[in-house]
Amino acid sequence: LDENDVLHGDEIESASHCRDRAARFLEWLSCRPEGCVAVVTHGSFLRHLFGQFGDELQEEDRESLHREAHNCELRSVVICSHKKEQTKQRMMRHRSTLRVPSTNR
Repeated sequence: LDENDVLHGDEIESASHCRDRAARFLEWLSCRPEGCVAVVTHGSFLRHLFGQFGDELQEEDRESLHREAHNCELRSVVICSHKKEQTKQRMMRHRSTLRVPSTNR
């Protein structure tokens, strides 16, 4: 690691910052030309990513989406993006309506 690395530091990323980063990641991902993408990340990022969605799902489906990721877990998720050129407008319009439960971990 390099001390000039902006992603490395002694501070823990806030939940709010991680949720924002997750939303930006989905925006970026939805604009990719590939039809299938492998994502490797840490469990906390997945918790903040998936925790922004699912309020309207049945309880069992919501619990499955929000469950904690296990070490070295492989999870398959389908994300639908209807029109890539509308993604940014859609994300900005829905960003304020996402309900994210607060966590104090």
